[in-house]
Amino acid sequence: MQILQKAAAFFEKSECRILCIGDIMLDKYVYGNVSRISPEAPVPVLHLQSEFEMLGGLGNVVNNLTSFLVHPVIISAIGEDKGGHRIQEIIGAQGETFFVKSPKTSIKTRYVSNGQQLLRMDDEMVCQITAAQVAEIAAFVETQIRSVKAIILSDYGKGVLTPELCQAVIKTARLHNVPVIVDPKGGDYIKYTGATLITPNLKEFREVCGKKITAPEELVSAARGLIDQFQLQGLLVTQGAGGMTLVTKDEQMHATATAREVFDVSGAGDTVIATLTIALSKGVDVNTSCVLANAAAGVVVSKAGTATVTPEELQHALSLKPINTYEEKILPLSRLETVVQSWRHQNLKVGFTNGCYDLLHAGHLRSLQEAKQQCDRLIVAVNTDESIKQLKGPERPIQAEEVRSLVLAALELVDAVILFGTETPLHLLETIIPDVLIKGADYTVDQVVGADLVLRNGGRVHLVQLKEGQSTTNLVQKMKEQAVG
Repeated sequence: MQILQKAAAFFEKSECRILCIGDIMLDKYVYGNVSRISPEAPVPVLHLQSEFEMLGGLGNVVNNLTSFLVHPVIISAIGEDKGGHRIQEIIGAQGETFFVKSPKTSIKTRYVSNGQQLLRMDDEMVCQITAAQVAEIAAFVETQIRSVKAIILSDYGKGVLTPELCQAVIKTARLHNVPVIVDPKGGDYIKYTGATLITPNLKEFREVCGKKITAPEELVSAARGLIDQFQLQGLLVTQGAGGMTLVTKDEQMHATATAREVFDVSGAGDTVIATLTIALSKGVDVNTSCVLANAAAGVVVSKAGTATVTPEELQHALSLKPINTYEEKILPLSRLETVVQSWRHQNLKVGFTNGCYDLLHAGHLRSLQEAKQQCDRLIVAVNTDESIKQLKGPERPIQAEEVRSLVLAALELVDAVILFGTETPLHLLETIIPDVLIKGADYTVDQVVGADLVLRNGGRVHLVQLKEGQSTTNLVQKMKEQAVG
């Protein structure tokens, strides 16, 4: 209980800027179906369904930070190419950036079918940044150091974190008493000398120690040797299903893995370092910070693909407060994108329908039941109050958008609810690109907004037969007649 009380400070809303330095890349996912083998060679033919792009490498650390409403300051190298421009577009306003020029932006493209990765294609040119670029970044860090709470060095071995840059950053941070947390790469930690905490996984830890370590006492002894050798305050060794072990000069603690079911370990290390750094930057003690990082890792590995953790999910994992599962289904577009990506990693078909749902009636339920039969996960887009007034007049809606959304979210048939205030949900469809677009049969396919988009991307349109006489308008009219009578 004491740890949970200490951890509560982590969730307090406060201004928090964290400097993130390292290798950023663009992760691209190409989804499709495989139903035959090519006659040209014994390889599967992937029928394209959809594509998705997200930040990778250091970018996934940034994703985790912004999930906790932390403001990242991002320092990396990108090319003057489509990949570099796309990275800047995705980052948008979620963080400040300082990029030096790289010969080529690293792009990793994964081809996925039925939840299985068929091929990964890396398009990159690995080379270290120049001495002049090191000086540029070091000078920028000095301008930022007084306004940040911590620094993350995320090393993927692509050339940004040179020994010279690491040492310049660590030296500046130590002068200003700013913690530096490192996600390392390779078997030589000399360049990380003086860092606050290093977070290797067990394989990386064994590599730097130069021997196979199995017993807990061996791990602690070897870790303390590295702490002394590289003037560290501590080492956090992540061990997958084995949990994680924190070792400092005087203490040690082990946190048992918390995931109920491991679906995908992609990006778990990024979640650990982001959560750990946020906690330390908010004054949480190092032991409690590791408990938080361990719990966050347990949440993220139970999701598909490279995912992030929300404050609500972490609070639930730590049993700090209960979560209303109905309200969890009501999502903003940025969060819905991540959820849809996770569903697609699991090869689940995504359906989409929309409406006002002012007074939920039997006709709505039948339509939603048929819609859910067409897909694995059903998204319901709900008109905002203002948009309904424009469509149906000043007397509507009868129920506020918060109530309408909550009632829909309470239905087991519905997997996600999102509000939209535009004339049509086209902008949502362009972002989500569902596998199945569901609409009432009072429309024809060519009249359904977004039908051409869905069909063009390999999806389909399903028209639901409506029950005659069952509508909110009829209900409202009947209530008015009864009131007069």
